[in-house]
Amino acid sequence: MKIQMFYILFCCYILLSTCGLLLIKQGGNETAFSLGAQTLTMHIEYKFVVGLVCYILSFLLFTFILQKRDLSLIYPLSAGIVNVISVILGVVVLKETISITGVIGIILVISGVVVLCIRR
Repeated sequence: MKIQMFYILFCCYILLSTCGLLLIKQGGNETAFSLGAQTLTMHIEYKFVVGLVCYILSFLLFTFILQKRDLSLIYPLSAGIVNVISVILGVVVLKETISITGVIGIILVISGVVVLCIRR
């Protein structure tokens, strides 16, 4: 796989994964299940379904990427980036709060991603 195509696919994976997580979180707040005597009622928010599709597509794309590159680089790199972007989206979009230890953790994760990229 050409290096440029790898970066495009990797960025698509990051985008699908983080958007999927955000939409699952947003849609999950409105999703409800209830079980009656002989009935099962479900109300599933469209954001939840779209998020689930994005997350499944990201998983399929990730398995393809793993076939082409080293697991020891791709997994920690992708996990770090997805986690940092997810925290940022949580704070900005979902208005979640982050503690000082959370900020320190994000800085450490970013440092780890930088170190991983330097070694290659």
